[in-house]
Amino acid sequence: MFLKNFTGATAYTHQINFVPEFLLIKKKAGAMPATLRVSVAGDGVIGDYTLDAMKAISEAKVYQSPVTADYLVIPLADGLISGKVVDIDFTAGAGADSFDVFAISKNK
Repeated sequence: MFLKNFTGATAYTHQINFVPEFLLIKKKAGAMPATLRVSVAGDGVIGDYTLDAMKAISEAKVYQSPVTADYLVIPLADGLISGKVVDIDFTAGAGADSFDVFAISKNK
C-alpha cells in the first residue's frame, strides 16, 4: 500500500493506524533519508535507524545491494498489526530528497 511521497523538506512525518510488517522506501531523486524513527503510541519506539543501519537491515533481509539499489525494505513486525497509532519520522539525507514509502504485510 502506498503511504506517501516525501519531497523537498528536512524532516518528514507521517501517521498511520496500523503497524505494517515492512516499510519499503523507494528513492525517486536525490538521496535516501538520513534517519528513520518508527513510534507506536502506547508501545514506544520500535525502530530508530541511521541510513547505514537501514541499508544493513535491508541487505540482510532481502539480499539486495544497497550501493546499486534504489529501495530499502525495513522489517517492523512479524505481520500486520491493526488498531495502533504509528508515527513514521524521517530526516533528510544529502541533496534534494524525493522518495515514496509503502507499507507491505504478508502476514497478520
